[in-house]
Amino acid sequence: MFGQYDRVYMAKVFTFTPDYPHVFPCEVVKGGTGYRDYARVLPEEVEHSCPDYGLYDYPAAVGFLTRGCVNRCPWCVVPRKEGAIRNMNEFMRSAPEDRICTDYDLFMSDVNMDAMEHFGKIVKKETNGKPVGAFYGYFLEVARSTYTGYNGIERFMKSPWVDFIAAPKREGGGEMSVAQSINRSKLWMDELDNRTFLANGVGIEYKSSGLDETKAIMWREAAKNLSHGSSFWWMDLGGGWYDSPDLLAEIARIEKTSAKIRGRKRESISEVLLVADEEAFHYHKTSYYLHRRLFADVIDSMNRVGAPYDLYRMNDLETLDLTPYKLILFLNPFRVQSGQWKRISARFPENVTLLWNYAPGMILDDVCKAENIGIFTGFEVAERADNPYLPLKTAGALQGTSDLVWAPHIADDVCPVADNCPVFEITGPAAVKPLAFYENGGIAAGEMTREKQRIIYTAVPLFKTEHLRKLMEQSQCKCLAPVNTLVYGDSRFIAVFAWAECHFMFSLPPAKWREAVSGNCREGGSRINVKLKANEIKLWIREDDNE
Repeated sequence: MFGQYDRVYMAKVFTFTPDYPHVFPCEVVKGGTGYRDYARVLPEEVEHSCPDYGLYDYPAAVGFLTRGCVNRCPWCVVPRKEGAIRNMNEFMRSAPEDRICTDYDLFMSDVNMDAMEHFGKIVKKETNGKPVGAFYGYFLEVARSTYTGYNGIERFMKSPWVDFIAAPKREGGGEMSVAQSINRSKLWMDELDNRTFLANGVGIEYKSSGLDETKAIMWREAAKNLSHGSSFWWMDLGGGWYDSPDLLAEIARIEKTSAKIRGRKRESISEVLLVADEEAFHYHKTSYYLHRRLFADVIDSMNRVGAPYDLYRMNDLETLDLTPYKLILFLNPFRVQSGQWKRISARFPENVTLLWNYAPGMILDDVCKAENIGIFTGFEVAERADNPYLPLKTAGALQGTSDLVWAPHIADDVCPVADNCPVFEITGPAAVKPLAFYENGGIAAGEMTREKQRIIYTAVPLFKTEHLRKLMEQSQCKCLAPVNTLVYGDSRFIAVFAWAECHFMFSLPPAKWREAVSGNCREGGSRINVKLKANEIKLWIREDDNE
């Protein structure tokens, strides 16, 4: 059955596997963990060749679901043999053979939307057009949103049969999806399952410490939804969470205040814009670790920066008014079509700061290579091969802030898969001003000026609250409150929630204002002295002259 060969490669996975008995009259190269050979690697053309599946009467199979591991289990040789870093071209889905995976993910989103539209049409017919919705679209929170079919947002926005989508709220503020985007033509419904001081059952580690803290968090969540144009409901997951006359009375106050605010025109006061692209998930493998760094960590950091911000989808940038923004942070624009980007980039205001995260434009017009990041952003970028899991020293415009820390990918209860993702560094041009360095001197983040715009690129998505706050101040963004506060607001009201005790001076625009929680009124136009305990809120409502 064997022909004549010049060389035969022979591998074993397990040490207890017996050697193959056939003798080959040629060079035989043995390797693999079964031979306790952890250093020998196959030639590149062999390692990345497509196996012949003719023996199985099927043309293809799945290989390399994951590669490498950053864990250091004493009984495992994978990290020693395969390393911890996944090659860029293996992480991104850009090769023709990857199309089957992309198509499957797109199919899952279509299946879910097919179901929602099918039942939505029936419900509307039977109820004479009542609003229809479903839990859907939490791609900011769920790393496997492609596999769950959560990414059909664009189709949802155009559907005549589905009117709203919903999700539980995020702990620590914010939503699991792009609520502001959805509210442009549909409705986002926020399930407020905050654990009151009476909570029992699941998630009680987030339980409020007492009545006052519960009330403050209820006002905070109401302020969030009012400023984003969302609707919400109070959710009791354990029974008895709201069995208190005080809480029911507070809900009545919140609802009365909310009705007054909703009756007025809402205009954003945010000068910072975050941009997410749910469609990009279809074009790279799932990474729980990277997803956390790109989304959850950034949102949590922005929720402590002391200023309001907006969050929209990439597709919104073709029609959204961008002139109010002084800092635009792109979370994950990994796949870009040059035609769309030409239309978007022409709409950016002068003197805006554009902050690019990780691998923007790496798949440019369906071609994947690290050089595309440079074409897209102006930075010359290369993939790194060595271990980045060390503190990265800040420099330049970030001088004096904490190191960036790209910690090893550790599996835990929240992120059960310790997965890997490629790592990049800035190699040019000479005009780049470094903002952070790898241990070996390579540039991990930098900035430069292009066409009156400040361009910042961070190859490691690790900017925290203090880094973002400093960049905001340098971009002339108005920070209303100190660090460690969460600010929600618009033209109708401003709310400040304190994560830690703080004392600061605060300016309200000229008008008559009423503090909703206390009921006290005051005139704006002057600086006021504000003291907040941890988990306390102030919410000022602009009063009409006739009130």
